[in-house]
Amino acid sequence: MRRRTVLHLLLLLGALGRAPLPAQVPGTVVFAIGEDPTLPLPAITDRTADTDLADQLFLRLAILGPTFRTAGDRAMTPMLARQWQRIDPRTLVFELDPRARWQDGTPVTARDVVFTWQLMMDPVVGKGRIMMEPVASVDAMGTGKVRVRFKRPFAEQLYLFAFNMQPLPAHLLEGIAPTAIARSDFAAGPIGNGPYRYLRRVPGQFVELRADPTFFLGAPTIARVVLRIAPDATARTNLLLAGETDVMGDVQAPDVPKIRAVPSLALMNISHNLLLWVGINQRRPGTDAPTPCSRIAASARPCGSRSTGGRWRPASSGREPASQTPHNRSCGHG
Repeated sequence: MRRRTVLHLLLLLGALGRAPLPAQVPGTVVFAIGEDPTLPLPAITDRTADTDLADQLFLRLAILGPTFRTAGDRAMTPMLARQWQRIDPRTLVFELDPRARWQDGTPVTARDVVFTWQLMMDPVVGKGRIMMEPVASVDAMGTGKVRVRFKRPFAEQLYLFAFNMQPLPAHLLEGIAPTAIARSDFAAGPIGNGPYRYLRRVPGQFVELRADPTFFLGAPTIARVVLRIAPDATARTNLLLAGETDVMGDVQAPDVPKIRAVPSLALMNISHNLLLWVGINQRRPGTDAPTPCSRIAASARPCGSRSTGGRWRPASSGREPASQTPHNRSCGHG
């Protein structure tokens, strides 16, 4: 199941190494991450680092509400879709928010949703073939509405499609073969419809985002987000303790006392809907009879950050970042 958030944040200019960032940029937050996000295009990637970054660039039709319910037609919170209507047990119609724009000024339309669904189902590069299997068809109804027909009735139809659909711009990608999109100029510099604009990436070092002041749901109050790449968990903790980053997730148990010992840091438990499943000895020895799987579900894990003091929250993604997030109360660089 996809996490929903998320994006997270970070900082310090001098700490970003060989490719220096502009000094003293107000409203900067630096987030320490373990993987280099190389392809933040939702329909053709399922790596956590890529999808977390994509959540700041590409809106979902709808996101989970505070209860994290996934069943029923009222379970979701509108994002790119302004509203939806139940037509029959197998059909939903989504109405897109007419204010939504791609960052080149082009309106977001039903054509983008249909194109993205087709890309998700592509037999070579699509990452939605299994997830979207219950969807029978996706059709544009003019420019502002999308009709989705399902193969069978079930309670999570809205969640399945609205949460997992992050449209990509058809007007920029339709002329590129699906197998070539990952190597395209668009992949290297995505143009989204979300709260942040993709500014640049230095491979193995950082990704820089800037707030989009024209974002139709309201400009973010954090002006600049830097994702600092540090594959080693101990290194990420040391960067946080040294004040070179502001937020990190997945705090390791031995590091919790170190973080608690720093007055400017706080550990936060953040809920998410990422479920981890482990099957153990699924068949009884000497028989063909299956045994119940052992299941492990993670609902919260440690994450640390420096408190930013702003009211902005990262846009949601497929999984909510579950974490105890250490966060530094003294953040607010610039």
